[in-house]
Amino acid sequence: MKKVCIVTNYKGTANYGAILQAYALNMYVRLQGLECRTLNYRALRIDKKKFIRNNISRPKVIADMALLKILRKMAGNVQKLRRDVFNQFREECIPHTKECGRQEVGDIAKEFDILLCGSDQIWRPSLQTGEFDDVMWLIPFSRTMPRLSYGSSLGITEFDEKKKDYIRDALKNFQAISVREESAKKLLEQICKRKVQVVLDPVFLIDRDTWREFEVCSRRTGKYIFVYFIEPRKNIYRRIEKYARTENMEIIYMPYMGYKFNWSDFTLRGRKVVAATPQEFVGYIDSATYVITDSFHATAFSVMLHKDFNVFLTNHGTRLQNLLNLAGLENRIINNGASIHGSPVSNEIWEKADSRINEERGRSIRFLKQIFL
Repeated sequence: MKKVCIVTNYKGTANYGAILQAYALNMYVRLQGLECRTLNYRALRIDKKKFIRNNISRPKVIADMALLKILRKMAGNVQKLRRDVFNQFREECIPHTKECGRQEVGDIAKEFDILLCGSDQIWRPSLQTGEFDDVMWLIPFSRTMPRLSYGSSLGITEFDEKKKDYIRDALKNFQAISVREESAKKLLEQICKRKVQVVLDPVFLIDRDTWREFEVCSRRTGKYIFVYFIEPRKNIYRRIEKYARTENMEIIYMPYMGYKFNWSDFTLRGRKVVAATPQEFVGYIDSATYVITDSFHATAFSVMLHKDFNVFLTNHGTRLQNLLNLAGLENRIINNGASIHGSPVSNEIWEKADSRINEERGRSIRFLKQIFL
């Protein structure tokens, strides 16, 4: 039996999308009869002095990080609740290696036959230092080990020549490369002069029935709107509240509390859920009457579970736009000035969306099965 090591954003994240894609990819590989564990990688702590030196000409970046630190201290107990839930989920639901730093990853990898990196923004330069993480590009591992990426993302669309050289060198030993956005495919093909494939996010590798077995359904008996935003949306909250009153629905919302902690998330009037498990996150979506979000994964589960929804695009909403285009659901997008509407998606449209996604899932699975040969 082949042994697969997955390298992804696994440790330290309190982002539902990040943890669910990590769970889904690990689960899918194991369902194919392979042994699979996710690398329990402990990233280097930020050197604060180096961070300040690197961003001395960008005072807003430094100010934002200082404000973020203050807000996190103010909401410390709330964030700890969610971190504890995520830590328990990682420990119990995602088979993983022992914890390791950059110096140990090469030795741990000797236990495996194949390296698989992805999904999520593992190839994005650090928001704090602007540098790549060598581990996410598989550089510290033996170059003779078979490796491929699944649905990896760059996070940005432009690189200087130094980073382009880094990317060429890192990817030259990959047997196959796939990404999650068309923009990343074009950029990497231009840099590396080789074929790159766009694939579905790992959550789509798991079928609807399996996700419903995974989820813990909401115990709410009445109709409700489920709200989950990544970006600050204070200007939209009053419109959501007005729509909920008009439709006589409760609001249930989860503050993001990620790297962009937003205190304004706590001003939306409704039932706040701060420490839901990933199973409950999926369950809240599946039991909702209506979903309002700017999150890719909240949208992905809304599409997969056939939930009426509306989406506000973020400044980095390329993959979200790609998903809606693929499913033929572009009309679910709302711009910041538009009114909120809960118009239902017809069964005919859902059938077409399922057909398109299933076709793309087939291509994604064929790409991933290269590791099983």
